[in-house]
Amino acid sequence: LAPATAHAGAPAGEELFDLVLKSLNLVLVVGAIVYFAGAPIKAYFADRRKAISGELDAAAKLLGETEKKYAEWERRVAGLDNELAAIREQARERANAERDRILAEAEAAAARLRRDSAAALEQETRRARAELCAEAAELAVSLAGRLLRDGVTSADGDRMIEEFVSKLEQGATARGGA
Repeated sequence: LAPATAHAGAPAGEELFDLVLKSLNLVLVVGAIVYFAGAPIKAYFADRRKAISGELDAAAKLLGETEKKYAEWERRVAGLDNELAAIREQARERANAERDRILAEAEAAAARLRRDSAAALEQETRRARAELCAEAAELAVSLAGRLLRDGVTSADGDRMIEEFVSKLEQGATARGGA
């Protein structure tokens, strides 16, 4: 209250002069600050502006890269169904090709087995026939020997020899004439 009463009792001119002095003092202090600290303050604010601008540019660049990556991932996710379908189709095609290859190999093996079995059967049949013929010949010779010992007379033997010689001569004549 005392200063308020002091001012209340002071003339108006003094207050104005005091206000002008304080204003002048403020202008001088601000002027001195601007004069002496103006360049560093300007440099600080210029550097700060550059730093903020650089950070904004870096943030914008990072945002752009992030948006590109996001778009790429969205595209990949959207194409994932197609990619999975393509992978399934490739797997199906490989499985079908493998099945066809295995079936072809099995058919070839079966054909070889049939061919080998037929050849083995034919060979075994020939061998069995040869054995049967040999055994039949042995039996015929044995039977003929017994028949000859038992019932052939010397006249029969002479007649058989003459027939044999006659057949040999006819065979030689037929070959010589042909």
